[in-house]
Amino acid sequence: MSQKFTESTQSLLQSAQNEAIRRDHQEFLPEHVLFSALSGYSAVPELLTLSGVDPKNVLRSVENLLGRIPRVQGGNGNLYPSGMTNRLLVQAEDEAKKLGDTHIAPEHFLLALVSPKFEGTDLQKELHRSGLTRKA
Repeated sequence: MSQKFTESTQSLLQSAQNEAIRRDHQEFLPEHVLFSALSGYSAVPELLTLSGVDPKNVLRSVENLLGRIPRVQGGNGNLYPSGMTNRLLVQAEDEAKKLGDTHIAPEHFLLALVSPKFEGTDLQKELHRSGLTRKA
């Protein structure tokens, strides 16, 4: 998979990794990516608002999900991308290609998270509860 990220996506992913480290999480998860996207590293909050979804409600839901992840202290400090994060990267690339985009932007992550590939995940369930669906 050859990933071409926009500068804002690179910043977003770095912020998401930092958030995982701050929270003492051993895995880098899609929840970290969405948390950072909602915390000012992208246009995602504006897109949600335009879709009729309150980004603050989504952020609260993501914070709740992040709070359930076990903290790991005393380890070697390594952070590992989860299988779902790898899936998110691939799906975001696919979403970009479908739209004719050559680079992956933060909004492609949002499209990926509401795609069938994430059906049944706690994160997608929270997004749906907040009003965000593929049609929104």
